[in-house]
Amino acid sequence: MHKMMIFSIILLALVALTAWGILSAATPEELEGRIVELESQLAQMKEKVSALESKYHFEAPILVDANDQIVGTVVREQADRINLLSTQGYAFSVDHAGKITPKVIRYANPICDGEQYIAKQDDAVMPNGQENSAMPGEVFTSGGNNLTTSDDLYYVPFTSKETKILESYYKAPSSCSFGGEVTVYPVSLNDPSVTDVERIDYALPLHITVPQQ
Repeated sequence: MHKMMIFSIILLALVALTAWGILSAATPEELEGRIVELESQLAQMKEKVSALESKYHFEAPILVDANDQIVGTVVREQADRINLLSTQGYAFSVDHAGKITPKVIRYANPICDGEQYIAKQDDAVMPNGQENSAMPGEVFTSGGNNLTTSDDLYYVPFTSKETKILESYYKAPSSCSFGGEVTVYPVSLNDPSVTDVERIDYALPLHITVPQQ
């Protein structure tokens, strides 16, 4: 795409330079005819450039609901979820019922209260095999580990710095369980003005489509 654009720009420049050389040696009567001819050539070149741009322009697929409301730009489709990007570049995933993926929140105390964290991807799996990790630039709900999914959304800002909790804990259905040492990122309540991700009851079914030009 970029190579074609550069090639087209070079051609336009060559036409202009050639015209300049011709015009410098032309009589006034010849100038008018050559200007008209040059304008016609430039118009044709612009049409060719536009045609090339249209031919090789790629639109990323998007996920939309039954009302054609855009959920996000599709990055990857998996068996149980679709990975997406928001307009602000934040990653999130939804299942085929339109529910945003829950992740296990970590705490630095045995009562599972206060500051909230999410495990770095290097520490991605709970003892029961459930996913519990994220990285800067992700949005998710709190849940997993047999917990009821929270109505709140959380996110890890792009500027987040990793830290280490020597004794981490996470909520289980009837307790606050010890999670051991883990590298984490601080978690914030979602801010739609930052992430452009909101909890919405999408009209089902969801489907993937390619935007029309």
